[in-house]
Amino acid sequence: MPDKVTFLTCPFCGGEGIPSKDLRDGCLDGEPDAYAHYVRCRSCAAQGGWTKTPGNAVRLWNTRQAVQETLQGATGGEPLLSGGEDEEEVLGARGGVQ
Repeated sequence: MPDKVTFLTCPFCGGEGIPSKDLRDGCLDGEPDAYAHYVRCRSCAAQGGWTKTPGNAVRLWNTRQAVQETLQGATGGEPLLSGGEDEEEVLGARGGVQ
């Protein structure tokens, strides 16, 4: 991985992204491709996609779609709960929970 890497903030909590790796099942330390690399949030532990290289893990973390954008797309562009609203009332009005 390059010396200076920039991580986007976590889309869930705004926390710091940090590079991580785990030994893959059935692999021994030192074997080629023994580790799965990913980026996780230091605050809430959300994880990006797993890949064979640290550089690709950073790319996956930094190119994911913003959560708010995705969720607004699911609600037809309406904002999510904006505070002070009753969740069941809002979901019921949108055809969700009855």
